[in-house]
Parts: sequence; structure tokens; C-alpha cells
Amino acid sequence: CAVVRHLWLDALHIAHLPKLTDAALELVALELAGLRLLDISGSNFTDDALDALRLHAKRLATLTCLDCPRSSDSGLDLLRRTRPDLRLLTSDADRRAFDLPDFLRDPPLDAPLTSPADPTRLLVPVGPGPSRVCP
Repeated sequence: CAVVRHLWLDALHIAHLPKLTDAALELVALELAGLRLLDISGSNFTDDALDALRLHAKRLATLTCLDCPRSSDSGLDLLRRTRPDLRLLTSDADRRAFDLPDFLRDPPLDAPLTSPADPTRLLVPVGPGPSRVCP
């Protein structure tokens, strides 16, 4: 189903998914136009994914990528130079320096699927498992 076409996500925490591919991150960059916060820490993407985010995720304001062994310093530096408006968090010190939403601080696996502040707002689970949003 085409869930992406019906969602407007501001923030997405898809950290610690070792099978997260460059192609998946390119899809995130292309399809989630309103994305402002993205945490892809602990993933195995390469500089190709960083390029896709740099070129297509124009509204992205904060990118957290801690412990990403396949991305290079030169790829991160290019992102910093070409997107000076982007807060790029690549260390724990960077992460502590910004006031990030609580759910970007390693949410529990049993977190509710709806926002406590607004029960009508669906928090879409992303990661392993059979979770689906569409009928």
C-alpha cells in the first residue's frame, strides 16, 4: 500500500537498523517531504544515502547519525558545507547540545502508537516486525 503518500511526518526515528539501506534512505528523502528530524544512528548506510538526504530532504533541520561505520568523514563534511542550516549530530556531545524531542532519545520498544498529547495523532512504528498502517 502507498502509506507514504498519505502521511506527513515531522520526525522519524529509524536508528539501530543494521539492514537500513541507501535505497531506503533515498526513498525517505524523496517521499517524506515534510521531514524535519531524522535519527539514523547505528545504521550501515553509505555516503550515497547522505547525498540523497542532502539533495532531496530540503526541510530536514536535524539529522542524528551516531555510530554509522560506513559513512565517511568526507561525506559528513560535504553535508555540513552544502547544508549549513542542517544540525548534524554525529557525537553524543552534539546530541546533548540540542534540545531534542524525547522520542529521539532512544524510545522504549513498548512505546504507545498514539501521541499522549493528542490521541488522534498516530505514531507510525518503523522497524522489524509486521506493523502496517494501511488497511
